[in-house]
Amino acid sequence: MYFYHADALALGGAFTRPIQKAIPSQAACSLPTIGGNAFCQMDKTDFEGKISFDSVQSSVNGSFDDQNSYHVTSASVIINNLNVLNVIMADQIVARLAARHAPKTPAQVASGEATEAEIITTGCHFSGLRIAGHPVEVDMEHDLFASMPTYKHWQEAWTKNGAPRDSVSGCIMGNKLSAPDPKEPEPQHLKDVREGFKVLSGAGALQSTVLTSFVKNVKGIQGPEIKTWGPIVVIPQFGTIYLGEVIVSFGQRRVHMMRLELGSPDAGSFIFGSTGSNGSTFP
Repeated sequence: MYFYHADALALGGAFTRPIQKAIPSQAACSLPTIGGNAFCQMDKTDFEGKISFDSVQSSVNGSFDDQNSYHVTSASVIINNLNVLNVIMADQIVARLAARHAPKTPAQVASGEATEAEIITTGCHFSGLRIAGHPVEVDMEHDLFASMPTYKHWQEAWTKNGAPRDSVSGCIMGNKLSAPDPKEPEPQHLKDVREGFKVLSGAGALQSTVLTSFVKNVKGIQGPEIKTWGPIVVIPQFGTIYLGEVIVSFGQRRVHMMRLELGSPDAGSFIFGSTGSNGSTFP
């Protein structure tokens, strides 16, 4: 027996200034534990003239692949013509997670060994992304996540010196952050990312939850006032953008194509293009 799990949503979050308004999860769907599929779609929507899109859709699927003897799961989101406060615009944002989980062998059942699904991010992408008026190119490395599809792979790489550990360290969110400028106080979320990387870097063992990104660089931003550190973009009097965020833990992944922490004159927190997947064998 297998317990499937996958969920997806197009966007959700809340404004805290100048208005206090929550935006409920849009086009959210969840997979039944017995497998099957779910689909949700929404047409053109505008939230207070601050966030709009032409259409969004999300889907989740789970079934047993008889030919290859795997339980397979997928979760995907498509956002068309997104506009956030006329600062972030995208023709299309696509989030995708795909997982496969081999049934336990008799020996694994007898020993009670926990097994993991292999989960990859291949297919996640941005099309026509513009940040503060700058057309940007997002440099991604899905190959790294495909080569380490389980948490065990991450653990093994972390314990090895040299290239394997460097490859993990290089995709941890915050690895490219420079030292903070005391003249420019950081918001708490950025401090947390910085501190998280610092703690992990000095740890002998990999943390149970690791905040990473499949985005290596954001190219094309010409404004010197806009700061970029790998997948992190900080825009003055707007906020911080985290791109291609992947939360890695045992047996599961969650992708946020974009996490937005607004700061003055509009404040709030939002997630765009979120998918999650895992699954469990029984017994």
